[in-house]
Amino acid sequence: MNQHFAPSDLLPTLQMFGLDVVDTTLDQVVGRLLDEVKAKRFRRVNFANANNVNIAHRDGAFRSALTNSTVLPDGIGMDLACRLLNGRRFTADLNGTDLVPKLLEAAPRGTTIGLIGAAPGIADRAASSINELAPQVDVQHVAHGFLSDDERRKFVADLAQSPVDILLVAMGTPMQEKWAAQNITASHTTLVLTVGALFDFLSGNVDRAPNWVRKSRFEWAYRLSREPGRLWQRYLIGNGIFLARALALKLSGRS
Repeated sequence: MNQHFAPSDLLPTLQMFGLDVVDTTLDQVVGRLLDEVKAKRFRRVNFANANNVNIAHRDGAFRSALTNSTVLPDGIGMDLACRLLNGRRFTADLNGTDLVPKLLEAAPRGTTIGLIGAAPGIADRAASSINELAPQVDVQHVAHGFLSDDERRKFVADLAQSPVDILLVAMGTPMQEKWAAQNITASHTTLVLTVGALFDFLSGNVDRAPNWVRKSRFEWAYRLSREPGRLWQRYLIGNGIFLARALALKLSGRS
């Protein structure tokens, strides 16, 4: 088992698919990230799931964005690959849809938040949900994900003038990870997380699977049933490619 501690963050990780993927509890990750915010130590947080690993295999810029960030495991595909490569599951599924709300709830009073991404109107509704979920935080910058290049540059410039503690970027993979890596620095925020469909869930635009479906680890099937036209290739073909890639690593003795 290739478990080790990354010296830069003291979070235990497993090396999989060329990535150092965090392997610990949700509470430890939340605590560590809030410690970073308190200490003003810049950190980018991305998530690795089956789809992301497949994209990273063919997209060098995306792969670089992942390898130069804190990577958290997301979904049952990563668990299956971990069992194959390391003989056990990850300690926890650290997907952003569960982790980010807990992070915001635990954030101290006065923590400043920025949001960018999703369709027009969705980010504003997500911000309202955050205000209800974590009334002690202060949402200061909100923008949708369909800005022009000039509007995005203005958003980044505004962040530099008035930085936030936590920035949530929801532009879809791989755009959000590459955009954050190329444009967001310590002058804009302390902690930047790429969060995929989180704003859609927070705003109520997309329903999450019932709790029993999530606990049984079949949320992917629920999402596929709701958006088959958009997700069938990712889940039905992509997951097979991902598991074949994990098997090839196992047979080669690599991770």
